[in-house]
Amino acid sequence: MIYETLRSLLKHRFGVLLFLQVLMLQAAAFAQGSLFKEEIFLLALLGMLMASGFVILKGTRYLVQFLIVAFCALVANLFGYFSSSSMADVSASFANLVFMVWVLIAMVSRVFFDRKVDENIILGAACLYIHIGMTFGFIYLMVDYFAPGSFNSVINIGAPAEISRLLGHFLYYSFVTLSTVGYGDIAPISPPARYISVLEAIIGQLYLAIMVSRLLGMHINNPKK
Repeated sequence: MIYETLRSLLKHRFGVLLFLQVLMLQAAAFAQGSLFKEEIFLLALLGMLMASGFVILKGTRYLVQFLIVAFCALVANLFGYFSSSSMADVSASFANLVFMVWVLIAMVSRVFFDRKVDENIILGAACLYIHIGMTFGFIYLMVDYFAPGSFNSVINIGAPAEISRLLGHFLYYSFVTLSTVGYGDIAPISPPARYISVLEAIIGQLYLAIMVSRLLGMHINNPKK
């Protein structure tokens, strides 16, 4: 029974990752009004570490790199949680960003270079889109930390201890930008924030066009027997 369950999870590994990605987004939103916001964020991040490894470890080419990056990110977050130093909080945020970028590159190599279109690749394309939004959320977090006031509205990191609480705001802004919805409640002010936002909006539009055409072309060229 357990063996069959594991085989099913391995077969639909991108589905597992998609579920945990949505769960992390909900955790980031819930953490903003919770007394245990840092604990919730750490648990969500741990889930992302495990899920990303679950997706990548099937191709052992990335095994060693994943273990190194995941371990560094986890240690940095634990150090930031137990330490009151501002440098520890910044290091944890930077480690998270490095981890997200590394996973993004690994996911691109899987989704774009797989020659077979199935439900797992379709779920992988959805995971990659969400992961792009989450990665830019961490980028905006670092931009506003090193250049305070880069965003208007509630986005203003006044103290390092507020970084984990404000991640939800940056994730929200990131997905609004990626989907080019643009509600206008949060807007970039500084030049770096503006041009990174423009870059994300362009990536969001190009990704949908390129990915849909690629999946459709692969499906036509490799029909099911």
